[in-house]
Amino acid sequence: MTVQGIGASLSPAIGGWIAQKLGYPAAFLILGSFAVGSIAIWLWFSSPLRLACATKADQGRASLVPTPAT
Repeated sequence: MTVQGIGASLSPAIGGWIAQKLGYPAAFLILGSFAVGSIAIWLWFSSPLRLACATKADQGRASLVPTPAT
């Protein structure tokens, strides 16, 4: 959430600066490439994260199942 907040607060300033220096089309393409890059990173790491989350969930469910007393 911190990185998302930093990105949301810096995006207008960076976009304005790029638009002044290079024009609006360049600002749109550069800031859009950050979004596309984020999606690519998310897709790249989605498989390992899904596996890690499933393993963590299975471990959590296993601790909730009562074991029979011997």
